[in-house]
Amino acid sequence: MFDDMVEECNLKKEMYEYEDKDKKKTKKNLLDIDLMFIKDMIKGQPSEGHPEEKSFLYEIVANKRNGVDVDKFDYLARDAYHLGIKTNFDHLRFIKFARVCEVDGQKQICTRDKVLTLQFLLFRSLFKTANYFRVQQ
Repeated sequence: MFDDMVEECNLKKEMYEYEDKDKKKTKKNLLDIDLMFIKDMIKGQPSEGHPEEKSFLYEIVANKRNGVDVDKFDYLARDAYHLGIKTNFDHLRFIKFARVCEVDGQKQICTRDKVLTLQFLLFRSLFKTANYFRVQQ
């Protein structure tokens, strides 16, 4: 689907225009690497050959470890808005307290214990919007 969007919207041309001129790699090679990185972030896991020290980056869009990611933030905000219901989840506060920590030799996105209630609110709000939607149909 992502490849189709890139093709349909002619995004490769747009990406070429913002290419950093100082990089040693050819534009085509760098662009392919960038597109692979974007696809890997959407999948939530790196392809072979990506550095392990940057593994936390794959938790931003599709967090396979605990399910807390910007995709859920977006679902919640959009669904609550269109359903006309209020949510108590504050994504900006959650992001403010997020840190990259090393756990068992691997870097992960971690949060402070004081924002665990925000995680609870996120999942409770997602559950409520999903149930509200089912009830309204």
